[in-house]
Amino acid sequence: MTTEDQHGPGQARGENVGEEGIGPFLARLRLARGQSQLRLAQLLCAVSGSVTVTRHEISRWERGNRVPSRQWLGWLAAVLDVPVQRLESAATAGR
Repeated sequence: MTTEDQHGPGQARGENVGEEGIGPFLARLRLARGQSQLRLAQLLCAVSGSVTVTRHEISRWERGNRVPSRQWLGWLAAVLDVPVQRLESAATAGR
């Protein structure tokens, strides 16, 4: 039985967001990739062409103080290599 068989199509172990909000999900994805909040912010700035997201904003998202906008969810999906629908579901759970 594969990880996909156990967790559903396209869903790897540890990526079930049904019960967690966007903050814990983002933190888990970031840490699984060995990235600091600063590195994630740098990657987001690079792909988006914007310099407005900082390590502090990543921290706010992860702590649940703020929820990333739909625009940032798209960029996060690209940088973290996760379907945007998963991030949107987690963002909805966090609101």
